[in-house]
Amino acid sequence: MDTLLDEALRDAHLPALAVTLAHLTGDAGFLKAEWRPRYIPYTDNRMGGLSPAAQDKLRSAARQALREHGIGQKGGAKLAPLSTAKLQTLMNFVAGADVPERYLPLMLDELGLSESGGLQTPFAVKTSTAAAAGLNVVVAGAGMSGILAAIQLKQAGISFTLIERNADVGGTWYENIYPGCRVDSQNHIYSYSFIANHDWPQHFSTQGVLLAYFKDCVDKFGLHDHLRLNTSVEKAVFDSAARKWQVHTKDADGKRTIITADAVITAVGQLNKPKIPDYPGRDDFHGPQFHSARWRKDVSLRGKRV
Repeated sequence: MDTLLDEALRDAHLPALAVTLAHLTGDAGFLKAEWRPRYIPYTDNRMGGLSPAAQDKLRSAARQALREHGIGQKGGAKLAPLSTAKLQTLMNFVAGADVPERYLPLMLDELGLSESGGLQTPFAVKTSTAAAAGLNVVVAGAGMSGILAAIQLKQAGISFTLIERNADVGGTWYENIYPGCRVDSQNHIYSYSFIANHDWPQHFSTQGVLLAYFKDCVDKFGLHDHLRLNTSVEKAVFDSAARKWQVHTKDADGKRTIITADAVITAVGQLNKPKIPDYPGRDDFHGPQFHSARWRKDVSLRGKRV
């Protein structure tokens, strides 16, 4: 147990560790100036800019506090309620600066400490049953934003169709399969607040992990019945007299369909079409040419000059 604890403390984000212990123990001593983070932009700030001596002191104090409060033992470490004033103090410490008060409601929700119990479900959308019953919406694109829109529409009881041109959902994380493809934002931020995953395999997860996450979200919220895969939106024409959209679609077999909708939500992305520059010699090169966003798994680069 001690070895595991020491390994965890060695890799811990020290500013987060300090405020966690202050909350856990009720001891404001963990917020001492010596341990207040001094962040350096564009660097690994897990150590909070603390000196090696300060790091060792904090880890030693943390080790003792965690043992005393029974971390890892059944029934141990019950947290006291966190007041908004206390949260403000903790936020200011971990940020290394004064955080505006307007962020408090968001943080209370994210931590599951608000009156609603946290964002374990999508934001409630206030829509009368009568109003929702008469509406129909088309969502174009089943990537991160399109899936979110679909979840919200279902939550509100509004009829909708989720259209995706690819053979599966995921958008960016379905299309981009080049070696080493991964997210450039930490996964605890790059995910839905109401479907938090506290067990990401890495801080910056790879394409396959992210695709699995979004596919799981579609399963969890039962969106498959609303989903049309291998279908493209060719155009959307607004009928001003009827105050309706006529959404023209085409599936993989070439079948065209027109969907009448009260609203159209475009979630097709901004950078999903590769732009290849017209560089000299392009037309004279007879080897494989492809954009990283259209990676060809059938082409091996082993032993080749690229």
